[in-house]
Amino acid sequence: MPRVALGFFMSKKIKLQTTLELLTTQYAQLGIQLLLELKPVKNVNFRYHHPQLRVSAPKHISADQLQALVSKKLDWAHAIYQKHQNRTAQDIKGVFSSDLMLGDRVRFWGETPMLVSQASAQTHDQDKLGFSELVIDSSQQSDASDLIAAYRQQLKTTLSARLSARMQHWVQVTGLTPSKTRIKLMRTRWGSCSQRSGNISISLAIAMYDPECLDALIVHELCHLKHANHGRHFWELVYHYLPNYRQIHSRLS
Repeated sequence: MPRVALGFFMSKKIKLQTTLELLTTQYAQLGIQLLLELKPVKNVNFRYHHPQLRVSAPKHISADQLQALVSKKLDWAHAIYQKHQNRTAQDIKGVFSSDLMLGDRVRFWGETPMLVSQASAQTHDQDKLGFSELVIDSSQQSDASDLIAAYRQQLKTTLSARLSARMQHWVQVTGLTPSKTRIKLMRTRWGSCSQRSGNISISLAIAMYDPECLDALIVHELCHLKHANHGRHFWELVYHYLPNYRQIHSRLS
């Protein structure tokens, strides 16, 4: 291939890759994973499989064409995503639910296990349960308040262990060390940091989401030890340690 033609080909490939990264970020901010496949097809096809938008496009498509066509589907994909989220939210209980019952699906580290009592789980091998069932310290006669207390205790126990390990990791990476770290039940925020005392609080609710969300929260609060507000220098520090922070944080809903 002539050098000029090769250079043009590489330039087109780089521009296409840059466009794809931009589109991927736009969709990730909405909680949607964008998957693109270049194939020997004539038209661009879109298929939504929650939470993924799969796009197949002609191999010869230009970056500008791809940008225009995929961006046009942003509102359409987001509408479908919201329908799935609303349907899921109605079926799955969380740390602030008041009507919890055995057999309900609950949020637990990004999974949705079924809540079962120790008595009903005695016939199972707990090491093989994985996240299909979440065994709590309760009986079949436990009321909703007992169940929510037991569920929260499971969240707190696992969060305490994971928080200790991940905080130690990020302290070593960032060189920023909190005076004290606490777990609190917070409804309106994921965490807080007092620059004056150096104390960091982490919401118990973070244990409902996948472990990467805890990492993002830890980095966020550690960076507040150096920058109290959410100014440019704060965000530069956050993205320095966690470049995909925005994509991870978009999962919190």
